[in-house]
Amino acid sequence: MRFNPFLFKLEVKSFRLQEADGRPLLAFDRLFVDFELTSVVRKAWTFAKIELDAPRVDAILTHDGRLNLLDLLDALPQSDPAICGSATFAIEVSSTSMKVASVTVSAINHGLWLGFHSCVIGLQQLCIRVLI
Repeated sequence: MRFNPFLFKLEVKSFRLQEADGRPLLAFDRLFVDFELTSVVRKAWTFAKIELDAPRVDAILTHDGRLNLLDLLDALPQSDPAICGSATFAIEVSSTSMKVASVTVSAINHGLWLGFHSCVIGLQQLCIRVLI
């Protein structure tokens, strides 16, 4: 991982997140984020560029019908209900790209397997505003 504190640029290579038993869950070869300091003034997280190379997702539907990726969401801290609905959260990205994605969905004991591989996606001027 490399971070330039003067230019607010982050590069992460060869990221792997595994299940407790060692099975792959999420991975990517490279993530590059160019964060703009103007975010402080604009009240929106602003990025000049976000690049994600070779992301991989291995989703599994378990015996009880639960998706393994939901365990990640359950582990995140819950937001305070008292502050919900009182603020606007914004993200602006000038340029983003994702290259060669791989998504696998399988169901244990259900005989289901879906695979998706190889794509290139690019977006220009993405803006998301959410009331939280």
